[in-house]
Amino acid sequence: MKRLLSILVFVSVSILLFSQTAEEYYQGGLDKIDNGDNKAAIKDFNRAFKLNSERDDILFARAYAKTNLNDIKGAIEDYSLAIEIDPNDYANYYNRAHLLNDHGEHKKAVEDYTKAIELNPNFASAYYNRGIAYERLEDYEKAISDFTDVFMLETDNLIALFKVGQCYNRNAQYDDAKEVLNEVLWLDTSFIEAYYELGMAKFFLTNYEDALADFSIVIVKEPKNDKALYGRGLTKSYLEDWEGAIEDFNAAIEIDNTNEDYFYERAYCYSELEDYNKSILDFDRVLELNSNMADAYFMRAICNDYLEDYKSSIKDYSMAIKIDPIDWDAYFNRGNAYGDIGKLKKAVEDFNVFIKHNPQDYDAYYFRCFYKIDLKDYEDAVDDLNKALEINTDCQYVYFSRAYAYDCLNMLEEAIIDYQKSIIYCYDIGESYYNLGLIYIELDQIEDACESFKKALENGNEDARELFDDYCEEY
Repeated sequence: MKRLLSILVFVSVSILLFSQTAEEYYQGGLDKIDNGDNKAAIKDFNRAFKLNSERDDILFARAYAKTNLNDIKGAIEDYSLAIEIDPNDYANYYNRAHLLNDHGEHKKAVEDYTKAIELNPNFASAYYNRGIAYERLEDYEKAISDFTDVFMLETDNLIALFKVGQCYNRNAQYDDAKEVLNEVLWLDTSFIEAYYELGMAKFFLTNYEDALADFSIVIVKEPKNDKALYGRGLTKSYLEDWEGAIEDFNAAIEIDNTNEDYFYERAYCYSELEDYNKSILDFDRVLELNSNMADAYFMRAICNDYLEDYKSSIKDYSMAIKIDPIDWDAYFNRGNAYGDIGKLKKAVEDFNVFIKHNPQDYDAYYFRCFYKIDLKDYEDAVDDLNKALEINTDCQYVYFSRAYAYDCLNMLEEAIIDYQKSIIYCYDIGESYYNLGLIYIELDQIEDACESFKKALENGNEDARELFDDYCEEY
């Protein structure tokens, strides 16, 4: 009996000697993290937590190891369980917020950062990262408030002050951005990113020359900074230095040929230089990178209009409308393209849509009248021209078209009055005199007709010569 008891005591002591405590497993897991063996660390943390499920620090460490293994869901679950155990540990909220923020759950991240700040009001990193979350949510005013708080807590934190200026830019508060970014550069003249943001603020404030100087500072120090090259190119384009802009866009594209904006702006410059084929090639690239950019379809369509490839332009305007059904300008332009290939009813339909949503655009009535005239709908054409003049009494070019419509309606006296107005306003003078001559012949007013044909010739209308010779020998 004594011998059996001795064996039992020996076995019990052996188990105690060779079993590990939760703390020992925990410390072993930390060592394994330090050595980069996160899988083994997790096994130790599992054993530690099995032995003591009240320790949130074990879950915190295991979440960290899971994060290293990109097991984000598992890490979030561990932080959540740790919070259940100790709801007053700000670090668990902060780390969970970090994971949520980095994986697109910005609103949930804001909630966790806010809780961390409630538990630790001077936790600058929580303010900073909540500011990042607000920035990603495009709530720039709250982001600015958070980055400002960081700078108040850490007055040497220029990154936080820079973020204030950057968010002012994003929020279109360019004067405020300029003031803050100048302060950053006063404190540190080597802060390159601040020069870039300052350049953008000046660009939007239309201080183009100053913006060029700031972008150039960045480029001198960082020749491969494609953002600065793009910014300078954009500024040059607003100064109508198309070649200089293209040169900068070329350099930006060499560095990053996947940025649709670089190709888009270069395409625009080519179109301003009337190099429509190169412009189209760049818009093609834009649409390879982003097939849902309505503006690129719209601009490529304009290039095709200039090349008189109206079928291609109609196709592109239609895509722009499909992506953005309220792009009324696309209806306007497509209407003209339909008119150019003789699809007159479709042209009128597009202008109907445009005018419905832009009833004060006198040009739309003016253009629609042409297609109504071609459809021999002269009365409606006159109505459109009357409306155009009602909206804008200065659009004198309307008189010539209305005179023509009156002429087609055999309203000759009205036509004469409008042709005379067209001449007074110096619009299509030669053509107006020529058409007046035709009306006067119809009215058997030969002397007036001959005077009109003579003035038509004087104003470059050679069609009047034959009629002048036929009717006006004695004059």
